[in-house]
Amino acid sequence: MPDKPPNILLLVSDQHLYRVAGYMGDKNAHTPNLDALALAGMVFERAYCQSPACTPSRASFLTGKYCHHTHCWQNHAPLFPEHKTIAHYLTAAGYATCLVGKMHFGGKDQMHGFERRPYGDLCHGLSHQPDPIEGFPNMQSAKTWSGPAEIPESLIQEVVTSTEAVAFVKEQAAARPDQPWFLCASYCRPHAPLAVPGRFHRRSAGRVPNVTLEEADEAGREEYPTLVRNSGNLHTLPTAQNIRGREAYYACVDFVDDCIGSVVRELRREGLLENTVIVYLSDHGEGAGYHGLWNKGYHYEEAVRAPFLMSGPGIGPGGRSPALVGLIDLVPTLLELCRVPLPPDLDGVSLVPCLRGQRDFAPHDALISEYLGVTSVDRAAYARASGKPFPSFRSVITDRFKYTETLEAGSQGPILFDLAADPREFRNVVNDPEFAGVAAALKSRLDEEHTIAEWAEIARQDSERAKDYRDGVKPTVPNQYMLADGRIFDAEKSLYDARWLPVSNDGTAGYIPQRFH
Repeated sequence: MPDKPPNILLLVSDQHLYRVAGYMGDKNAHTPNLDALALAGMVFERAYCQSPACTPSRASFLTGKYCHHTHCWQNHAPLFPEHKTIAHYLTAAGYATCLVGKMHFGGKDQMHGFERRPYGDLCHGLSHQPDPIEGFPNMQSAKTWSGPAEIPESLIQEVVTSTEAVAFVKEQAAARPDQPWFLCASYCRPHAPLAVPGRFHRRSAGRVPNVTLEEADEAGREEYPTLVRNSGNLHTLPTAQNIRGREAYYACVDFVDDCIGSVVRELRREGLLENTVIVYLSDHGEGAGYHGLWNKGYHYEEAVRAPFLMSGPGIGPGGRSPALVGLIDLVPTLLELCRVPLPPDLDGVSLVPCLRGQRDFAPHDALISEYLGVTSVDRAAYARASGKPFPSFRSVITDRFKYTETLEAGSQGPILFDLAADPREFRNVVNDPEFAGVAAALKSRLDEEHTIAEWAEIARQDSERAKDYRDGVKPTVPNQYMLADGRIFDAEKSLYDARWLPVSNDGTAGYIPQRFH
């Protein structure tokens, strides 16, 4: 192993259904670059996010802590300053650290330990560029739009993220070649809008089978998943629209793969990936029609499992681990690889034994994934406006079982899936006498610190504390650039301020752009 600590290239996507990838056996997915990274290193086949929502999941995998320890429960919530990220640790250890692209931090601190952040969602715009453009400020979805991008390719956020990521490494190598670096390049897709350059849509057209709520899916018709379908998630799409959405989703995965490939190829061509650990993961999954659901925020495998692969020095090629791992394991793993002491308050564990080929290493006997959506909205106001409760859940997952408790889900009781016998999660066996002991033991595991109702009250208190960390900045366009001196300016203002208005044809031709204020 080289004497110099390794560089770290962390590639993050948003909402990537773990099995939509060639390296996971999906023959309809076109992911040659991710497949190459998987072949060169280790694939964690059974990785779970700690929350199937952007902000809490990212806070969790950046800190190595469960959401109930970061107290970052929901999108837009701040990560309180007592919780340090991998960027804090590596910056203190002498690394140059940079974040490019989306991270969905809430509150005043938009750096959280990163020294540089040249481009991304710096003003709470969530980084998702509305496409078609006239949809601004709202994102389009499978229910409203699935098709070729209207935004010029050079302005699409994934392309800009790739460009700025490569630029950081090149500048770092030229200015401080002996300093190790940690770069996180974070992409927005395959999260909606389901719009990417047309060639990717053409490649997926006609090759993606339809998936929806199946006749055999008994558990999918119970009260909790039904409430989820009726609480803002996409559901009951006409068949043709559902298929078109799935094709567009695969096209978005293809596009992200292509952007990742451009980064890796360029850096490798320049000789800048020597002694570099490359990690790919996604913050959570996507329903993509399974169980009649789209989006995320619920307990099914499609939402709570995530892609997670690593390659680099000391990591043998072609490895595949069936071990139960969490995204919380990212921080301790990278810190050990970078020879940085591990802090004592992490929930994750280092996966280095797996990377070194120790087949009997079991990082966890159980993992928790949780989503307390109660903190982002006034529950009573939401119920009045929608006529529906806002479902929340906590799950504990073992090698064989997943036990889920719900909150504000009507009369729905707990849910227990035997993942070994029922990997598609079609049958809730919580009332089967054969599994009574299992359900009791897993409930006890979830309640070790607090019950779900007690956590909900803590989350309410956290939302009060969070008011002190909001910066009051009104969201503008999705992304901003940050100059070296800290000044920030909008990246897409001209794109979204423009309105193409019809004018008289007398003496003109067609349409002219007009500013709209």
